[in-house]
Amino acid sequence: LHSLQEDTDLLMKKYKARMYLRDSNCLFDDDVFLCMLNAGVNPDEPTMMKKTNDFINEELKCYRDKSRFPELSSRYLRMLPDHTGLLESDEAFAAVGEPDAQFEVDTMGVIVAMRLPSYFLGDLRKFKAVSKTELRTRCQANGLCLSKCDFFGGLKTGLIISTKGKISQAEMMSGGDFDGDRAWCCWNKTVVSNIEKCQGPNTGMCKQPVDPFEHRPMKWLDPDWSNLIINYTMKHRNDKKDLGALVKTLEM
Repeated sequence: LHSLQEDTDLLMKKYKARMYLRDSNCLFDDDVFLCMLNAGVNPDEPTMMKKTNDFINEELKCYRDKSRFPELSSRYLRMLPDHTGLLESDEAFAAVGEPDAQFEVDTMGVIVAMRLPSYFLGDLRKFKAVSKTELRTRCQANGLCLSKCDFFGGLKTGLIISTKGKISQAEMMSGGDFDGDRAWCCWNKTVVSNIEKCQGPNTGMCKQPVDPFEHRPMKWLDPDWSNLIINYTMKHRNDKKDLGALVKTLEM
């Protein structure tokens, strides 16, 4: 892009290409700048130089907002339940398919996962990553048959989540389950270290209130119940906006 400051022909082609695309998010519309380009104004002319820099800055902003930079230490994995009972409620086993990546996961010891689609900040869950070696050790310590670990050893890809606890971690991801839901999993040290464990949105935030005098569930049209629904909706809206900001930050 910096070559545009000296090459006016290339600058004209780039400007017209942007105008023809008519991308509402990356539109740089300046009739004066176009006239100056057509007239062949010297690039060193102060006004021309300023408008050229403005155009380059808009292009850079467009690249920043629309470009996608893949995170190598992440995968999209199918969520599966732990039928062996070896995992605790805050633990998970991630099979990522590649030996080098699997070694990174086991070495890191912590992963974050977020179901698709996500609606609340609490959908981003943080797990202790348990390795195959640790699972085999648990089998031996509890006197269990080692064949229980064969399931983990034979799994190519997938995120195994514990079923222990009042509510599973999958349900805390906006009501996720194990019927084919996928989750974005990441074990990048910078990402993981900046995420703290938090209460999931489905752990009692929107329970139907009980009338304190008659001790019965309040009616749907009750003002208090309506206010609770409104608050729940507003939280969903704010969390969705924050999640969007998080995704944009991770992509930068």
